[in-house]
Amino acid sequence: MTIAPTCRRGVGARVGSCPGAPFAVAAIAMGNPDAFLSRGRRVPAHRPVASRVHDWQELYEPFSRPEASEQASRCMSCGIPYCHAACPLGNLISDWNDLAYRGRWRDAADRLLATNNFPELTGRLCPELCEAACALSINDEPVTNAVVEKQIAEVAWSEGWVVPQRARTRTGKKVGVVGSGPAGLAAAQQLARAGHQVTVFERARRCAMASPTSNWRNGSWSAAWPSFAPKACRSAAGPRWARTSRSTS
Repeated sequence: MTIAPTCRRGVGARVGSCPGAPFAVAAIAMGNPDAFLSRGRRVPAHRPVASRVHDWQELYEPFSRPEASEQASRCMSCGIPYCHAACPLGNLISDWNDLAYRGRWRDAADRLLATNNFPELTGRLCPELCEAACALSINDEPVTNAVVEKQIAEVAWSEGWVVPQRARTRTGKKVGVVGSGPAGLAAAQQLARAGHQVTVFERARRCAMASPTSNWRNGSWSAAWPSFAPKACRSAAGPRWARTSRSTS
């Protein structure tokens, strides 16, 4: 996935403004610091049971960009963003919340992908530890971080911003990764970015997240996720999974 070489945090961040100091703190206020006082928490509604029992589509009704932007505006620009510490990935949550509020979806996607290999998954499946740690939850409902995260990921896919990030040079080294779950493919992606040739090994008949039957995109199963498709996947339960035309990126 494409990651912009950002080096300042907060509103007004500029690409490449401070080489050698990635994510240096910028003491700039959020765009709408009092939105949490006037706007309540809203999440996507569940689809009717009678409708969703007939398909494998999304559980929730669609959430629009303006709705997600409004929810992102509730982020309070905390002096100490506990959501960052609560997130196992260390996602820069307040940063991309503010960028989503401002409608800077490309910048929000770059900031999200800087720490998260699979935001389209974590936005759906994460237990939302960041929301439990949200300072707003002390006396109100927390910011809908997971909803905003999912929306940013969906916008990035729909706009075509998710593209392979190929290594500039190859090391000539081969690396085997055992297991094609989220951790395995995240490791494979990072290793390939470093220039190694990566093969993912999976004991099941198909590679889990890289198989044509295991990828969820916009309410339908997709044939491949080019942003982290492995160069090859060997299955212990069957023949070698088909090679892709591109290496893990």
